[in-house]
Amino acid sequence: MDLNVYEDDDDETLHRKLIAAKIARKRAEEDMKLLANRIHLLKQEEQKVIISYLLFIQLTLIYRLGKRLMKPRKRLEI
Repeated sequence: MDLNVYEDDDDETLHRKLIAAKIARKRAEEDMKLLANRIHLLKQEEQKVIISYLLFIQLTLIYRLGKRLMKPRKRLEI
């Protein structure tokens, strides 16, 4: 429905346009809330992924360091 107001619109048409505009605004506000919630959930998920990645990096470094320390060292003969 065209929500623009024209001079030749009668009262009933104006009323229908007003109702349609209110419904459209309410729907837009609901969409905005849903999108804000989705963004919040995505940010939370991003934080979990970052923490998991950092933990993986730490464990990898610890494993490599442990492996390096467990290698037998050659003795220098004098």
